[in-house]
Amino acid sequence: MDLLFSPWGSGHNFAVTAVTEKHQFPVVMASAAADSIFNRGFKYIFSTVNIASVMPSAVVSYLKTKRDEIRSVAVLYENFLFTASLRDTLVGELKAAGFNVVADERYPLGGKDFTSLLIKVKSLNPDPLLVYNSMPASIYATRQMREVGFVPKFYFVNIGPMFAKEFVEGLGPQSEGVVEFGFWHPDLPYPGAKDFAGRYQAKYGHPPSTDSAYAYMAAQILMQAVEKAGVLERERIAETLRREEFVCIGGKFKYDARGVNLYQKPFLAQVLGGKREIVWPPELTKVQLRFPVFTK
Repeated sequence: MDLLFSPWGSGHNFAVTAVTEKHQFPVVMASAAADSIFNRGFKYIFSTVNIASVMPSAVVSYLKTKRDEIRSVAVLYENFLFTASLRDTLVGELKAAGFNVVADERYPLGGKDFTSLLIKVKSLNPDPLLVYNSMPASIYATRQMREVGFVPKFYFVNIGPMFAKEFVEGLGPQSEGVVEFGFWHPDLPYPGAKDFAGRYQAKYGHPPSTDSAYAYMAAQILMQAVEKAGVLERERIAETLRREEFVCIGGKFKYDARGVNLYQKPFLAQVLGGKREIVWPPELTKVQLRFPVFTK
């Protein structure tokens, strides 16, 4: 065996890379964002996803532009390595920016009933509600938020609208205005992004999921590393990954000593007119984020 592709998720990658590191096997991880993965001094792991300590900066930087309209913030987060890592960074950044975090609530992995949490949050009257979740929790939370009559000025889910059929079509008008972390989008100004999305749609009959895009990115980076190394020899490929720059449908990649991309660019998307649009930061889009996010 010459090459390996990674499993899905931070938890699985945390475990698997302990083995690949022992055998000095380079792994470009298509789905691993928890900082703890990269804080072990490993030399044979390489990221594609924005890491957890970077991701919340997108939503915090936007909220700073609305500081005069935001008095307090509520956070819900799933009991999962990835989402807990995001929460740790998010709450720290919110407080450092001077925002009043009135709720910081953890819910069980795979949670479906958010009614009591949402009633509690509603009573605190926060302006933004930020939900750091895995799927399908955001579908339940969004529907139940409407059921309890809570309409915040800003509503963010970590993962949701990227699953167009399940979230956007499934929730219908209730999905309109929901803001999501960007992860990946075919409108990103990176080489091959639109072409990949078009070819994927033609072959499979539906748009590529973010996970599909990250898997493709990992394959692109690994392929370029093999080409630049000139041999199928693991140590040479690892050295090449540490030294060279790579370009893929997720942008430019250059790895630091931890295996983290130095050119991370987190962004936000929003459902507008039934379509998931890039809305933040301004340098990645001409579409303006709608605030308040819900129309009356």
